[in-house]
Amino acid sequence: MLKHFFSLIMITLFILSATGCGNFYYGKGTALIKNKQYDEAIIALSKSIKFDPGNKKAYSQRGLAYFSRAMLYQKQNKIDEAIKDYDAAISDAEKSDVASNIIADLHSQKAACYVYKKDFDNVMKEIELSLAKHENALAYILRGSLYFSQGMTDKAKQDFTKAYRLDPKLTDEYTKKILKQ
Repeated sequence: MLKHFFSLIMITLFILSATGCGNFYYGKGTALIKNKQYDEAIIALSKSIKFDPGNKKAYSQRGLAYFSRAMLYQKQNKIDEAIKDYDAAISDAEKSDVASNIIADLHSQKAACYVYKKDFDNVMKEIELSLAKHENALAYILRGSLYFSQGMTDKAKQDFTKAYRLDPKLTDEYTKKILKQ
């Protein structure tokens, strides 16, 4: 009887220590994101998830770290690395409780990367995935731009109109650039 009691205590202590480690790495990861140390944040949050695979907040925060690093890669013109991080961010977002509009935005950002690569099949694929999750101005702007570049002005106009209804400021910014080209 005493042996079983001791085993039960050991199992309980192990579970508590694993949860504590998960919380430690979660806290460390979120602090690293705030300091824009995305590589280290991803490592810490991955450890948190390893200790506590059910922690949806850890997936959400790691997704944020991947997203932040992807944006940085985009600015550095490291498009392939950005696409990989957007994939990781999307995967983590789908494992967490983030809203569908955030997942949609991630797909739209990934589509923008494919624009840089002139990979228009994947641009369209990501736009469709984005719009299936949630209507958003960036997806309509990107698709409208694609239609415009292919001479499909009626379809482009429809998408720009939808984008404008969702976000007039963003739409004005992008369409001015597009129409100047």
